[in-house]
Amino acid sequence: MDPNGNLVPWFIIENKLGVANVREIARALSARNVGAVLWAGTGDLGASYNNDQAAVANAVDAILAAGKEFGLPVALNGSANLKQRMEQGARIFMGGASAAARREAGR
Repeated sequence: MDPNGNLVPWFIIENKLGVANVREIARALSARNVGAVLWAGTGDLGASYNNDQAAVANAVDAILAAGKEFGLPVALNGSANLKQRMEQGARIFMGGASAAARREAGR
């Protein structure tokens, strides 16, 4: 780690094993005061969960909950459910958010 804080590690959670351990990952990062980002890799999560979108949504919820509990920002692909995801702790939206999604979120 750069002692000046110029590096920000991103931990991509993209399969069932990662989701099962995301709370422990977030806890360990927080305990060591590592300023990291958790990235919910929804594309690969879809593959890991055999394209079961309800299971992927639950996995994203678990990643967001771990980030919020341990004070780590969470990144997501796209901007679906932007307001809800921001309330859950998402802070980075890969690919950006449409103007309509930003208006809906009040941003």
